[in-house]
Amino acid sequence: MRLILKGQVRGGKNNMGVTRSGIHYPKPSFVLWRNQTVAQILVQKPPGFKPIDNADWVWTFSYTPEDNRRRDMPATLDAVFHCLEKTNIVTDDRWIQDAHFKQYPASKENAGLIIDLEDKAPGCKACVNWGVGRYKEICNFCDGNGKQYQAQVQHETPKGA
Repeated sequence: MRLILKGQVRGGKNNMGVTRSGIHYPKPSFVLWRNQTVAQILVQKPPGFKPIDNADWVWTFSYTPEDNRRRDMPATLDAVFHCLEKTNIVTDDRWIQDAHFKQYPASKENAGLIIDLEDKAPGCKACVNWGVGRYKEICNFCDGNGKQYQAQVQHETPKGA
């Protein structure tokens, strides 16, 4: 599965304010970013998607900043992790264990974050090609867990895959 977040990604740590009484609150610019990010994820979330509740996934975060300012990568990823929780992509961000982060040169036009998720289990190639498996209840080629039916010998690759 791939999620594409457009625009500059904001970290939460440097976008918090503190009242005189010591109460922490997110700054309005961060709240706006968070709400926009949640909306972007929900639009891309596959129908029938089951929230990830295990560490059987490889997460690749490909980040393109909009400028050359120094950014706090752990804070940025933490903010994205919370958005993934909020949209029910993961039940808890503790499941994001096998994570890889790549940063690309700054580009105002292409700023954003691409999140690629790959199931560590080999599974059924048809499920991988068609985006079935964990995302839907039924696969025509396997039992939904990647175990292929004996009668099915070869899968047809979908067009454009």
